[in-house]
Amino acid sequence: MKLFLKRDISSDGALFIVFDELGKEKFYVGRDNRHSHFTLSITDTNFNRLCSISTVPLPMLKAFTIKDKKITIRLIFNKNTSRQMCYYYGISWRIRGDIVNKTFEIVDNDNTVLLTHSGKWSRGNDCYEINITEGSRELLLVASAICVDLLQSADEKQLQTV
Repeated sequence: MKLFLKRDISSDGALFIVFDELGKEKFYVGRDNRHSHFTLSITDTNFNRLCSISTVPLPMLKAFTIKDKKITIRLIFNKNTSRQMCYYYGISWRIRGDIVNKTFEIVDNDNTVLLTHSGKWSRGNDCYEINITEGSRELLLVASAICVDLLQSADEKQLQTV
């Protein structure tokens, strides 16, 4: 199944919108203000909460907890190396490819590709293309892609030379 993940810059509170191949909105990803730490909720188009992504700031690490109704997994990014490394806990997946440039795959322990992620840039339609081959884990895979897309985003505070 092919989906498109677009950063939402409107003022309605959504950070990302997930579309299907026909351009129909499938999921909204927005900030959940009920928590003191940074938490996102993935909702359907009727705003029913389906999954959550939370993160706690750690030095040199970016740690995400992804929860749906059945499972909780953790995705840890080690930013202390010259090449960013990522690890899953709670599920036998791994990410291979270039997470800095957002061109990567999520694979199972038997190297079965579950998701491919790449940029799709055209005039007025900048988004990421996500191809999911494992439909039963769709929410966890979309949430994982969002976690990677949140790395080094414009929302993060970064040092700049002057």
